[in-house]
Amino acid sequence: MNRHSVLAMHIVAWGYVWYSKGIWIDTYFAMEQQPIPAQSAGKPRRAWKKWVGALVLLALIAFIAWQGVAEEPRAVPQALVGTAVILRDPAASAALGEAVSFRWEVRAPVGASAVHTAIHWGSVSVPGTLGYEVAPDATAYSEFLSDYATGQHALPREFTGAIIFPQPGTSFLRAHAVIDGVNVWSPEHQIVIEG
Repeated sequence: MNRHSVLAMHIVAWGYVWYSKGIWIDTYFAMEQQPIPAQSAGKPRRAWKKWVGALVLLALIAFIAWQGVAEEPRAVPQALVGTAVILRDPAASAALGEAVSFRWEVRAPVGASAVHTAIHWGSVSVPGTLGYEVAPDATAYSEFLSDYATGQHALPREFTGAIIFPQPGTSFLRAHAVIDGVNVWSPEHQIVIEG
């Protein structure tokens, strides 16, 4: 709980006391069926205290509710030191229908593990560096090599696999791994499929 919430709770408590004090006075005199002293002395009643108290209470309840729904800043995922995914010597071109071999290395401290690693590809480029919070579903890479997509893979390790690209043209790809819950990507490469 942050200091703003604590302050708001104190103000709400005092607003409630102020507001309810007026109610208690009115209730007491109504039960006794006696005139309220301020009225009997010819002074106007101070009904504004109840309204101010009610408004303060309402505003602070809204503030506390807003604090409760205000999004806490999310911690940015951090990869383990020494973690990297490196695509080794990817082919620049291949014939349509040819099985293209890929080799990628997932570097991590001994004892780390990957629950997913794959070559992700698609016909749309995703330029730049992909951060640790970027999952494959958040990219334009619509296909992936599924050989190591699930399981528990001890690291560091090198992986291999082959893809038969289904159509001619340029495909963009990256090697990817989820290491101890964090997404780690290689730089993007492209391959031209000639057909």
